[in-house]
Amino acid sequence: MVEKSSDLVNWTVTADYEGSASQSTIDFTGGEPTSWDIIVAGNAADYAISANGGSPSVVQLNDTQLRLGAKKESGFNDGRDAVLIFELPVLPASSELTMAQLELVATRQYAQFDADLWVIGIQGSTSPIIDYHETQPQGGTKLQDRLMDHMLAGIPTQTTVKSSLAGELSSYLRNFYASNPGYAGGQYLFLRVNAAIDPRDQTLQGNDDRNFRIQSGNDGANAPKLKLSIQNPATEAKEFYRLRYGKTSAL
Repeated sequence: MVEKSSDLVNWTVTADYEGSASQSTIDFTGGEPTSWDIIVAGNAADYAISANGGSPSVVQLNDTQLRLGAKKESGFNDGRDAVLIFELPVLPASSELTMAQLELVATRQYAQFDADLWVIGIQGSTSPIIDYHETQPQGGTKLQDRLMDHMLAGIPTQTTVKSSLAGELSSYLRNFYASNPGYAGGQYLFLRVNAAIDPRDQTLQGNDDRNFRIQSGNDGANAPKLKLSIQNPATEAKEFYRLRYGKTSAL
């Protein structure tokens, strides 16, 4: 069971779980806030990375829609990753980041694989970071497994997709702000969405253009969003959680 306390003395059961012999994610955040304090729109410099026969290159600059997965070429599948860029905002004085969420608009064409969320860097410009997901060693950090999967509606339906609050995006950005207490702006976050497999594997996927498609920062109404929630640690109450084995009632 999960218990919550504001004083480490009095505890209240907030969730009761029964084991199922499978991995589970427990989200302590209490869900999405009623409103987000800061919303950053995606940058017009969003792009895709092409596998390009083993020499990854930037493609789809200025496009309103980015492909990730496979792109059918003559006789073979090219691989694509989508990269979304956000300028990290300056937080108000005496505040700290509590949670962050990525929101995007996407659709699917034939894809049966999962799409994962990675961060591939933070830097002081929007110049592309070319870090294709099959390149080894990987320079990025995986933030969430299965951001999208085969259950996403197919073309032409577009769906709003939100990253899990139990993923690593919040902690990654909290670490950034904690490590840069005097941050004055001008740094850009690069998030990569990529297939969980090799989308060019014709044995598994076929030469049939299986991919997801994400609206980029060039699509004003449907541009990706980075949503942030903040608090003032001096005035906000702290919450503590603990996990405990046991039963809340008799069988």
